[in-house]
Amino acid sequence: MMNNKLSEIKAREIIEDFNITYPFDIYEFCYNLDIEIIEDNYNKDAYLFCENGIKCIAINNKITNINRKKFIIAHELGHYFLHGREITFACLNINEVFNRYKYIDYTEQQANEFASEILLPIYKLMQDLPNYTMKFEDIEKIANKYKVSLTFASIKCIENSKTENEILLYYKDNSLKWFSTTSIYVPLSINSLPPIGSLVSEYYRDKKVDRNIQIEKEIWDFINGYAREEIKIINSREIMVLISIEN
Repeated sequence: MMNNKLSEIKAREIIEDFNITYPFDIYEFCYNLDIEIIEDNYNKDAYLFCENGIKCIAINNKITNINRKKFIIAHELGHYFLHGREITFACLNINEVFNRYKYIDYTEQQANEFASEILLPIYKLMQDLPNYTMKFEDIEKIANKYKVSLTFASIKCIENSKTENEILLYYKDNSLKWFSTTSIYVPLSINSLPPIGSLVSEYYRDKKVDRNIQIEKEIWDFINGYAREEIKIINSREIMVLISIEN
């Protein structure tokens, strides 16, 4: 599903102009642009500083996850290519889920969209997406191919699904924080508990559960028919849930 947002169009132009190949080595790309990447103890996630010929992306050294660092760098490159070459940006709460259900500044949203597209272009993703209902193992192959996080790959895969049979939900501390789908109506409230009898509910109760199971629609009662529920444990507090409609 190719989008025509200015930020994503610009990202595709950069991919073509610089002949970017995948997996994308964003550190080498910045080196070739003479953009220095440094890390130190900052009070923001990152800064972009471009002035008097000096170009620098400064990242908070408390951020250690390599995939989040790559997204942050791509985000700052979005500012660089979209918002001017003689600029300074200070950015907070940069993450791969785009701060879903929270307002963020338009320029920050554009930088997120640019980052998403340059790290995993939709036109390439569509070549790798299966023609059947996805499982986490399908998404993991794409995440490994493009060297991006499973969370980021999951969101992008579900939002561009060829079957539109999947729903991705993210729970933290037994509370729904965001969800992603294409055309399925999801009448769940943010911060709601998972339904009793679901795998995610059992995990938070027992901290032990099978990876996936065939479930009846009464558990996720907005599903019209049977569904497969699969969970991916990020850590003891965070879980992604993939619900797939069984045709």
